[in-house]
Amino acid sequence: MVLVEEAEQPGGDCLFTGCVPSKSLIASASLAHRMRTAERLGLARAEPSIDLARVIQRTREVIEQAGARDTVAALESQGVEVVRATGRFVRPGIVEAGEIPGGAGVLVTGKSRVEFDRLLVALGRTPRTGGLGPENVGVELDGAGAVRVDARLRTTGDRIWAAGDVTGALYFTHVAGYHGLVGAANALFHARRSVDHSAIPWVTFTDPEVARVGLTERQARERLGVDPLVFRHDYADSDRALTAGEAHGFAKLVCDGRGRLLGATVVAPAAGESIAEVARLVREHEKVAALSQQVHAYPTFSEGPARAADEWWRHKYLNPRGRRRLAPLLALLRATDRVRGW
Repeated sequence: MVLVEEAEQPGGDCLFTGCVPSKSLIASASLAHRMRTAERLGLARAEPSIDLARVIQRTREVIEQAGARDTVAALESQGVEVVRATGRFVRPGIVEAGEIPGGAGVLVTGKSRVEFDRLLVALGRTPRTGGLGPENVGVELDGAGAVRVDARLRTTGDRIWAAGDVTGALYFTHVAGYHGLVGAANALFHARRSVDHSAIPWVTFTDPEVARVGLTERQARERLGVDPLVFRHDYADSDRALTAGEAHGFAKLVCDGRGRLLGATVVAPAAGESIAEVARLVREHEKVAALSQQVHAYPTFSEGPARAADEWWRHKYLNPRGRRRLAPLLALLRATDRVRGW
């Protein structure tokens, strides 16, 4: 197996400039905030002495540790030949790996000429397919430059699959990993697996974290043509959140009239961890009752969505119609118990 990688170190922006460094910095900032607000937990408030250079150094150490499995040496130890170059399709079955010269220079804006050392341009994200020569092997691109693929990640080129950001799907590392598993199985072992993006979890690592999966309440209303069922749990009533001094946020579940889970939003501490279980249930078209019946350790933040799911039973049975239906059944059961002498 050959990996053609133009970067000096494989790993991608999530490792070096995105997810890993940002979460490392957030961890330091979070601790500083907790020191400043320690009175909430009955401790004396303390102003942290922040050594920014040390914080940055720790972030670099975390990147190095997290990226240990992505080093060239690690990949080569697993039988992967790493070619440090930019790959380009020449013709079917032939990939050329060579250097593409870059340029430097100045920024021209209207009539002004501005000298600069570095320029940061944030214009969104597009797949880096320029110069790869997809036209030479029959691989079609869409209007944004993304590689067109089918549900099995096959391109329009013969025996060529594509995975991750280059397909124009959700730009998440976990989606790229998911694509890699599906694409590798299909390409190497002739499997017939398909990707499904309907239950991919999203997480925004603010404080508190914001996580969601599936349909929002508005999207469900548009799909169903009627208002969906919505069940909610506030973390002000979460014992775990109370003990941590972070009793804020909520878990909201969106269901159809039969109680099938369509989506969820969790705004709370550890929301990114809590959403994984719900994502599985959404993907498997399970009902909200399945989440309610799953036993969760007490007290944990992951109880939040499950406590929201408990509202399904109140909705189903503790309403006027449900009470009318239950009354005769309960009366019959009581009478049966008396006959048995219970």
